[in-house]
Amino acid sequence: MLQLRDSSGHNLVRVAALLLSAGLGSCAQHTVPNYSPIFTGPSARLLMRAQLAPREIYGVYSLAGTDDCSKPQLVGTGNATKNPTATVIAAGKMNTLDILVLKPDNGACKLRWSFVPKANHSYLVSARSLTGGCAALILDATDPDNISPEQSA
Repeated sequence: MLQLRDSSGHNLVRVAALLLSAGLGSCAQHTVPNYSPIFTGPSARLLMRAQLAPREIYGVYSLAGTDDCSKPQLVGTGNATKNPTATVIAAGKMNTLDILVLKPDNGACKLRWSFVPKANHSYLVSARSLTGGCAALILDATDPDNISPEQSA
């Protein structure tokens, strides 16, 4: 059985199954690597938050293959009481993120956002669980008193 855990110990088997069903493989076992912010040049800060019901979890993945939405890297996972640690992403170029919300009844939804972050800005992935699915936004949170939807998303 495929076992994936993030750095906090969350079991990501269902996340892996969803990714595999999205076309990342057939019978082979795949390891989704952790995101590693290795790049040169300007950067932006990425924060992740979610409004979830108890026992729901979410994951944020960066797609390193931005041209064909391939090569997912796990940025972080969280639940109703814990959010992933902030990270940095490359600024001035397209970034594509998958946001997965997994429900205790084996329901799941995946949303994909692409945007071009500005250098020295802060961005918030805001996910929310809904009765019939989920929603997610990319917000420019550079000014915490004036958080707004990211215009390039």
